[in-house]
Amino acid sequence: MASCSCIATYPVSQQNYLATGSEDCNVKLWDLRRKSCIQTFKGHRGPVRSVLFSPDTRWVASGGDDGTVKIWDLQTARKIADLSLTSHGVTSMVFNPQDLSLASAHLDRSVKYWDLENFSHISTTPPEATPVQKLCFEPEEGQLLFTSGNDSLKL
Repeated sequence: MASCSCIATYPVSQQNYLATGSEDCNVKLWDLRRKSCIQTFKGHRGPVRSVLFSPDTRWVASGGDDGTVKIWDLQTARKIADLSLTSHGVTSMVFNPQDLSLASAHLDRSVKYWDLENFSHISTTPPEATPVQKLCFEPEEGQLLFTSGNDSLKL
């Protein structure tokens, strides 16, 4: 079994699922009641560093060392989007709770913002002085916040 590099919990409390990303380039969906893997998503060309469920629980997003963000449909068990502008690895991701969009942080110290209605790139921040470490959306207005290693918080 490959080493697990990231984990996400299913956002609905009645369902006992987890998603994991691993060094073997795979994303797995786990059923905690059955204590087993129920789906494996393959497609990254490097270790997976970030996984998360969409707020509506239809999708799992994964980001990896290959610089891509992949969107997997849980109903069909298929990849529905492959988002990439760079070969710089993905370090963190977050879905916007206000609309169909996602932000991804990359090793080139930038944040990329993605439209998930059209599966297209919206914008990229200028590189930060240090790597972006955490991302979050402000829940009321959907503004993106992120931190980098120089003790800064950006809106």
